[in-house]
Amino acid sequence: MALALVGACNHREAPPRAPLSNSAPRAVAAPALEWAPTEEAAFARARITHRGVMAVTFAAWSMPDVEIDKLLHDADVTARLGGWIAYKVDLTDGSDAPEIHEWLIRHTVVTTPFVGFYDESGAELERVDGWLGRDDFLRRVPTR
Repeated sequence: MALALVGACNHREAPPRAPLSNSAPRAVAAPALEWAPTEEAAFARARITHRGVMAVTFAAWSMPDVEIDKLLHDADVTARLGGWIAYKVDLTDGSDAPEIHEWLIRHTVVTTPFVGFYDESGAELERVDGWLGRDDFLRRVPTR
C-alpha cells in the first residue's frame, strides 16, 4: 500500500535510463582467497580455474603458526591473496600420521610455519619457511 501511495504522489516522469552499453564500466572485485579441504581438492580446483595453490601448515601449539593464521585473516593480506586457492595441513596432533609425514617430506618442510605457493600443475613458485612479518610476507607472495 505504501508503494502505491509514493507512486501516486510522483507527478513527474522519471528521466529515461541510459542503455546498458553506454554505462560506465563497473569495477571487478578481486577474487577472494578460497580455502579447499584437501591438497587434492585445491589442485583440482586450481586446474579448472587456472589459479595458483597456497599450502599452509598449522599447529595450535606453535605461536608462529598461530600468528601466520591471524596474518592470513588480515584485510590487506587476504586482498593480496585473492585468486589463490589455499589448503591447510594441521600438525597440531603431530606429524606421525604416514600421509602427513609423506607430505612434509615431499614439500621439504623443515620448520613451521610453512607457506608454499604453487602453480596449477604443482610447480613451486615461492615458499616461506618460518615466521615473517606482514610486509615481508606480502613481498613474498607471487603475482598471479
